[in-house]
Amino acid sequence: MQKTIFIYLFLFYSIFVSSQNFEKVSASDNLKGGYNGFASFVDYNKDGLLDIFVTGVDFGVNGDFRNAILYKNNGDKTFTESAIKNIPRAIYGDLSWGDFNNDGTLDLLYNGTVSGFAENNITKIYKNIDNGCEFVEISNSIPKIKDGSVQWVDIDNDGLLDVFYQGINANDIFDLGIFKNNGNETFTKVENINLYSITGERANMQFNRGNWADFDGDGLKDVIIASSTKTEREFAIYKNLGNFKFQKTSFSLPQLSYVSMDVGDINKDGLPDLVFTGSTEFNLMSGDSNSKLFFYLNKGNMNFSNSLVLENSGGFLSQLKLGDFNNDGFLDLVNFGSGLSYRVTKFYLNNKNDTFSEVYKGFPICYSGGVDFGDFDNDNDLDILYYGRTENPRDDEITYIYENKTVNIDLPSEIIFDNGCGCSMESSFSLNNSVDSVIWNFGDVTAATLNESNQVRPTHLFSHTGTFTISATYTKGITTNTIVKTVDIVIPPIIKKPATIEICEADNNFNFHALKDTEVLDGLAQSDYEISYHLSFNDADRNNAALPNSFEVENLNQSIFVRVQNKLKSKCYAVTDFSIIVLNSPVWNGIEDINVCDDNTDGFAFFDLSTIDAILIKNQSNIQITYFDSSDNQLTIPLSSNYSNIIANKDYIRAKIINSQNGCLVEKDINLIVNHLPVVNSLNVLVGCDDDNDGISEYFDTSTIESNAIGNQTGVTVSYYDIMGNNLSSPLPNPFTNSTPYNQTIVVRLTNQITSCYTEANLVLETSSKPKINKPSNLYACDEGNGFGYFDTSNIESQLIGNQSGLKILYMDKDGQVLQSPLPISFKNTISNFQTLSVRVENSINPLCFSETSFDLGVNQLPEINLKKNYSICNLESYLPLAINSNYESYEWKFQDDRIISIANEVQLTDEGNYTIKVSNSTNGLVCFNSFSFNLKRSVLPSIVNVNYDELGNNFIEIIASGDGNFEYSIDGINFQDNNLFKNISGGSYIVYVRDKDGCGQDLSEVTVLDYPKFFTPNDDGLNDFWQIKGISKYPNAQISIFDRYGKLLNQFSTMDSGWNGTYNSAKMKADDYWFSVNFKGQNRTFTGHFTLKR
Repeated sequence: MQKTIFIYLFLFYSIFVSSQNFEKVSASDNLKGGYNGFASFVDYNKDGLLDIFVTGVDFGVNGDFRNAILYKNNGDKTFTESAIKNIPRAIYGDLSWGDFNNDGTLDLLYNGTVSGFAENNITKIYKNIDNGCEFVEISNSIPKIKDGSVQWVDIDNDGLLDVFYQGINANDIFDLGIFKNNGNETFTKVENINLYSITGERANMQFNRGNWADFDGDGLKDVIIASSTKTEREFAIYKNLGNFKFQKTSFSLPQLSYVSMDVGDINKDGLPDLVFTGSTEFNLMSGDSNSKLFFYLNKGNMNFSNSLVLENSGGFLSQLKLGDFNNDGFLDLVNFGSGLSYRVTKFYLNNKNDTFSEVYKGFPICYSGGVDFGDFDNDNDLDILYYGRTENPRDDEITYIYENKTVNIDLPSEIIFDNGCGCSMESSFSLNNSVDSVIWNFGDVTAATLNESNQVRPTHLFSHTGTFTISATYTKGITTNTIVKTVDIVIPPIIKKPATIEICEADNNFNFHALKDTEVLDGLAQSDYEISYHLSFNDADRNNAALPNSFEVENLNQSIFVRVQNKLKSKCYAVTDFSIIVLNSPVWNGIEDINVCDDNTDGFAFFDLSTIDAILIKNQSNIQITYFDSSDNQLTIPLSSNYSNIIANKDYIRAKIINSQNGCLVEKDINLIVNHLPVVNSLNVLVGCDDDNDGISEYFDTSTIESNAIGNQTGVTVSYYDIMGNNLSSPLPNPFTNSTPYNQTIVVRLTNQITSCYTEANLVLETSSKPKINKPSNLYACDEGNGFGYFDTSNIESQLIGNQSGLKILYMDKDGQVLQSPLPISFKNTISNFQTLSVRVENSINPLCFSETSFDLGVNQLPEINLKKNYSICNLESYLPLAINSNYESYEWKFQDDRIISIANEVQLTDEGNYTIKVSNSTNGLVCFNSFSFNLKRSVLPSIVNVNYDELGNNFIEIIASGDGNFEYSIDGINFQDNNLFKNISGGSYIVYVRDKDGCGQDLSEVTVLDYPKFFTPNDDGLNDFWQIKGISKYPNAQISIFDRYGKLLNQFSTMDSGWNGTYNSAKMKADDYWFSVNFKGQNRTFTGHFTLKR
């Protein structure tokens, strides 16, 4: 019994210890609280220890935030507030740490609101300088967001971190997007990314989240988005297609608001899984009792399975965080802010079989905050950063660190070196874990006895700059070990003031690095320093507005300031300056290219250069000019007024202008261009239409003269002259009227716009007579169907032009569409019944010389024959009379043997068979025929051959009749139908009928159908109180017997009786099935059946 108790106690103790493996670090009591804000572990100063970033609201003894705070990890479980003060305090936001500029230090992406209101939203980027010594804000145009997330993520796999954001913008509406990292500390918004952005009014305390992971293993990070408003929400996974394009996956997640989620490989299969919670409600004021905690396992190819669902009352201000807090290699889960009061922090242990179990960790009630994981004490297990607002022992805003006691690796592994953010020879050292004792050696040989220390956190003032090897030999328990680290100690560089630069105005573009870097360093190793040039001492001192590699000096006397800083520490710098004196250079009074005409078309010409000297000198003094040809031969001054180029087509002379007082020189070329004469391309004779044969035409088409004359030449103008040299309007009017009868010559001149050189050619105008045409007669055709017919056009052309030649005939429909010319001999109209065709007859040489007319096409309607397709008469009738319209010109009735039986509009048909009627009528001088075929049938009188029927349950009547007429049938003589079969009829006697629909006789017959009710209800209510066979009255001798299920005879009655009333010896029989038999006496016929008695 005692052993059993001991085992229980041992198990209880083991479970208790396992559940209590976190211990609050006392120094974290003094950290400002992250209420309504956010906090994270981050090694912002690259010393190998996780520091803390925190922002929020703190009403407690630690004082409220004036700015976001970075706490430096001292390595002994204590923290020191950094000097960084320029990052504003923010709440209701998010942060992301990442090296966006790939300089090896973590930069900050940060959003939220500084007041709680959207109009005070911020989204900021801070560049980490000198391992956390400075955070410099980088200008950006990312929307200012709160109630949402911002993240560094390399979306396009180019090695640069881009920006993803979503949340509520400064206009208090939802916003979502991506900014691409351009690689030069700028970011550009990416358009058309295909991520859905919701709409609607912001809900209470909503938070919009996004998580990035390569869900499908294609090397690109996909995104899961959770966003919501009061009226709309989106919880979906989007596949990254590359090039900033996304596609919503077909996998459907539960549509929730207030989603909190995290992504991680829960089951260690190498694929990122998903855990999340949320609410089905759109707008919450507190926790949701119906919320769940969902675990979805990644099955690959963007498919997930819901492996586990746990109760999670809350889902309002939750924050989920995956991390292996028991060091078993599997991700566990922390759920911050659960419960209806959203104040409970729950821990779930991964059972390694796709399930989780809640375990107790004893963390205090906390809300409006969150958690972060990190190994702040370097003992190889995850500690927890816990922030928000607590209620016990009092309301307080906290940022606590809980040390994970699961693994206790107490031995230090690294020397922490702190040289400060200034430029100092003094540095402090510590180890990244506690020890019993330590002896430090600073490698500073010249420091003698000061070279060593036994302090835990010593400070050493180095005797000189350089690289030092630091060693720490520590003892902890029975372990003694030595750790070594190499450090660099630097001071501001000693640089040389560069010499003054004197330059001419024409040479005022500088590359200062090429000119001055070596001089400034004065022997210092260039690989150790960064050099920049500035226009003011303040810019150089603050390292602002560095000049580009190529810089043009604008002032005559300019001071340039040089900043030289150590690459290891930008605060170790020196500034000096030098002057630039700009000397006056001669002024180049620009001379345009000199152009002359190539009169001899050989590329050579003469140029007047005599005025160039005066143009260049103008009002300048102390100026000397020399000239050289393109072969560098000096030219004689004064320059010639008849200088010939030595290079064909394009040559130059060079002018060198020197200021005789300071030697500044301007040297430029003056181009000599020999322009080719323009070419007037061949011009065709223009022909104009002479309406009245007076030699004058108002119809000369001049629209193509200019383009034909110029061709593909450029830089030329066209002008026109008469034969006497008088200037005509340019361009010529179109159409143009000649002034000289019958034949006129116009001079066309092409002039080079630059040189005014020109070439001329003659354009000849000739007149031609206008075609004389006649209006054709209208054409008619018989209707071939739907108002269309074929028209004989064989005489149209001769009617139009007679025997004239040299003419072109065009036919057009009402829309101006040109038809085939000549028209087909048999032309079919395109508009039914009536159509007008337009005719244009042109002079084949000059289309502007034309005449127009038109003619009509009329379709004669065929004479109408109003007959039916089929006729019939009874065999009793001798003939069938028919008649049609009596106004036609001819009639011809034919029987099928081709006999003509009438040539009038009336006919008497006697024989059965096929007939044809053909008629004709004359309209518009054209006779049109029409014919119609029909049939006559003689009907045989209908006769009933047989009446088929069935009875006693499957009741029908089928009437079988003979005859060849069109028959209809009835079983009551009133209601007739085409079908000869009548189904589901009641028992009784019927007289059935067949008759010819065309009135050619009828026939009838009598039939009796027996039937019986399948049940009856003898309840004395007057309804179904007796059971009797229907239709049996025709058999008065028949006897009906009733039996129970055992064959006992209960009653017998005749066809004339009312039937059985459901009694036996006056006693009512019970509800049951009963049998009957009918004996047709005198007939060899009986039948039986059964029915039901219901009470």
